[in-house]
Amino acid sequence: MFQSLRILILTLISLSLISCSVGLASLQSYVDASDGYQFLYPNGWVGVDVKQSSQGVDVIFRDISEG
Repeated sequence: MFQSLRILILTLISLSLISCSVGLASLQSYVDASDGYQFLYPNGWVGVDVKQSSQGVDVIFRDISEG
């Protein structure tokens, strides 16, 4: 009884961890070493040129399908 319950719990945990890692596979990493930050963005997004902003914006990414 306890052995089958343990197997069921381990199976559910491993399946949930696998599903989390699949979502991260479709992301790319952006690293800004000069300001010391990084983030992940979707593969279908592209960088947009940003003029010197008074609000401190370094980089903008947008979806290719958006205008």
